Amino acid sequence: MERLLCAALLLVAACERVPDPQAKTDLASSDIRSGYHFLTPDTQRLQDDAFENPGYLWVDRGAALFETNQKDAPSCGSCHEN
Repeated sequence: MERLLCAALLLVAACERVPDPQAKTDLASSDIRSGYHFLTPDTQRLQDDAFENPGYLWVDRGAALFETNQKDAPSCGSCHEN
């Protein structure tokens, strides 16, 4: 019960901090940069390499789960082609 209450409180707190996507900013679109811009050259190289980037492990896992039948349900890929 405590875990559920804590999770609910965290969710409410997180929702209060979500920025409004329609809010105006003082930044020109040319001033907005991806976080990639602020990475060190070594980290940029790691992120650019599909074989070295650890994030691709999760992409591969998600692709496998998309095609795997779940308990009492067909796979996501059986309904959502392409």
